[in-house]
Amino acid sequence: MAASTSGASGSIRGSGSARRWRTTWSDLGRPIVVGTSRKTFIGRLTGREVDGRLGGSIASNVLAARSGAQMLRVHDVREMRDALKVTEAVLSPS
Repeated sequence: MAASTSGASGSIRGSGSARRWRTTWSDLGRPIVVGTSRKTFIGRLTGREVDGRLGGSIASNVLAARSGAQMLRVHDVREMRDALKVTEAVLSPS
C-alpha cells in the first residue's frame, strides 16, 4: 500500500501537481491511501485554522479520489461521504 499524507512539507508546491502525483503513485501498482484532512497546506491556502479547514479538506480529498486514490484518511467521515456521493452523481453519465 502506498500512502501520502500530503502535508509533511507543509507546502502544496512541495507535494507537486495532482497529475504528477497520480502518475508517480499509480505506477507503483499498489493501493493508494491519501490523508489531506486538515493539513497545513490547506491552512496556508485558505488562511484558516485547523477547525476551519473542512472545505479545503473535502476539495483535496475529492480531487485525490478522482485522481485514483482508493482510500482516504479523513476526520469528517459523514461530510466526506456526502461530497463523494454528490461528485459521483454529478460527474457520472446518466
